[in-house]
Amino acid sequence: MTIRPALSVIVPTYQGAQRIMNTLGSLEKQSFRDFEVIVVIDGSTDDTKTRVQQASFRFPLLVHEQPNKGRAGARNAGAALAQAHALIFLDDDLTFDDSLLKKYEALAEQGHPIAVGSAYAVPVKERDEFFHFAEYLNTKWESGLAKATREVLKKPYLNAQNCLIRRDVFELLGGFDDRLRDAEDFALAVAAFEKKIPILLDAEIRVGHHLQPDFKTYARRLVEYQNARQALAQLMPAANHYMTTQVQRSRAKTIFYKMVSAQAWIDLVDKGLFMILPRALRFRIYDLLLTAYSVTRVVT
Repeated sequence: MTIRPALSVIVPTYQGAQRIMNTLGSLEKQSFRDFEVIVVIDGSTDDTKTRVQQASFRFPLLVHEQPNKGRAGARNAGAALAQAHALIFLDDDLTFDDSLLKKYEALAEQGHPIAVGSAYAVPVKERDEFFHFAEYLNTKWESGLAKATREVLKKPYLNAQNCLIRRDVFELLGGFDDRLRDAEDFALAVAAFEKKIPILLDAEIRVGHHLQPDFKTYARRLVEYQNARQALAQLMPAANHYMTTQVQRSRAKTIFYKMVSAQAWIDLVDKGLFMILPRALRFRIYDLLLTAYSVTRVVT
């Protein structure tokens, strides 16, 4: 008789040799020990496999290599190899305290089908402007999701960098949609809502996420995400009901967005042009410029 671990932790990685030890190191320090880790190397050409296999860990570790399939395909591959009835998905660039898996195990024992934690920004360097802006965004997003630190969500949301999905629920939903190169977690959340499967947000289950290096990189990442949501709308028409970012804009707002959507504005942010302004005003300007940059580059 095979003894299954309580939790299977799935960590997808692509070219992650320089960052994956953040996540694996935090897993090594967990107070709860009944878990396995599955690292899925998704078409990497760096030395991730060598680094991981040469390290010493107290937890069972499986390293799986495959041709590049994107985040959805990598997570699905890890889930297929998992032994536990509760799947934990974590990104490869996280840090977290020793209670994370203990908290997830408690939620699994309580029978929650899907649970998602929160994230905070880890600065690239001390007093980094983008770090403070990322914290502002995190607070803004989380306040829009739920009123309490632990609450069943009223609209679909899932951050696959830090979540729990019960295996039977994962299989019922068909896993992550590997036709998508991004927004696959939102797609799964929509599928869950369509089947009346509750998603619990527990903001006390926190991970530190190592940031994009600058505003320019983050702006490009936003464009990728917005385009993925457009693709999702085509693949899953039900998702349109839950999307709020692509609302119809007035002609005046459309013209204004085009005026401030040039790459040069993002470059000026990275150069610190707006640092003379009060922080609250700066962050509102950053938010506006990033929104203009991304929505005017969505492929329709």
